[in-house]
Amino acid sequence: MSMSNEPPVNRPRPDEVRHTTSGLITNLQENAGSIRQGLTLAGVGGIVIGGLVWLFIRDLSGPALIVVLAGVVLLLAAASMSWRSLLKTVFGRGGNTESTP
Repeated sequence: MSMSNEPPVNRPRPDEVRHTTSGLITNLQENAGSIRQGLTLAGVGGIVIGGLVWLFIRDLSGPALIVVLAGVVLLLAAASMSWRSLLKTVFGRGGNTESTP
C-alpha cells in the first residue's frame, strides 16, 4: 500500500444534502418523462390485464372493469402531463403527403 499526501475527502454536511420542497419540485420536473412513461406503462398494463380477466374469468367481470377504468385514468393522467405533445401527435403535421409519380 502506498501512502499519498492528499488530504482525506470530507463528507458533506447534513444541511448540504437535506432534501427541500423546491428540490423535490425540481426533481419531479427533471424526471417528468420517466413519470409519464411509468403512468403509461401502468395504464396499458391495467387495461390489458383487466380486459383479459374480463374476457376469460366472467365471475370477476366487475373488478376487471374497475381495473380497466383505473388503466384509462392512468393513461389520461399521462396524457395530461404532456398535453402539448399529445396535441402535436394527434393534430400535428406529418411528413410530405404529396404524391410523387
